[in-house]
Amino acid sequence: MSALPSATGNTAGANLLRVWTEAAIDVASQMQQAKLSRAGEPRPFNEAQDGKLDTGGCISLTRGGVSWSFALLGTRAACVKLASGLLGIEEVQLADNAELADALGEVLNIIAGMTKRKWPKGEGASLVIGLPLFLSGTDCFKYVAKGIQVMCQSLVGAALNVEVIVISRDGA
Repeated sequence: MSALPSATGNTAGANLLRVWTEAAIDVASQMQQAKLSRAGEPRPFNEAQDGKLDTGGCISLTRGGVSWSFALLGTRAACVKLASGLLGIEEVQLADNAELADALGEVLNIIAGMTKRKWPKGEGASLVIGLPLFLSGTDCFKYVAKGIQVMCQSLVGAALNVEVIVISRDGA
């Protein structure tokens, strides 16, 4: 696996962002034959550019004293479309936050499991998956604390007509 630069200089975190993104793309393809793809290159989170994000979820992966937090963030409509498309349920079933939180949590767990399998050199077995956390409204920006470098990767899907941002925060 080639090392990618990261905003913090932590190439392990940047590589995990790449693996996480590949896992999200593979999960979409396997679950509902949905095609997600990267839109652009990984970039630092920019509050002005990413200010439209108001719904999502996050989950952590830890290993040997190092942790990474990952989030799928988007507009509420995008997250509903993504979760319903990947899980094969009607969008109307995700009308309230409790149902959407459950659905996004399931998607995050599946992507985290795929990330463990994709991690190079068999080191994924040592990654521990945390519990998913639902984010709504200003929670999305509280998750991205000021002063912490955060990398993003945009994913788009023509079939789902959705854009989500994958965020990796290095915890080393």
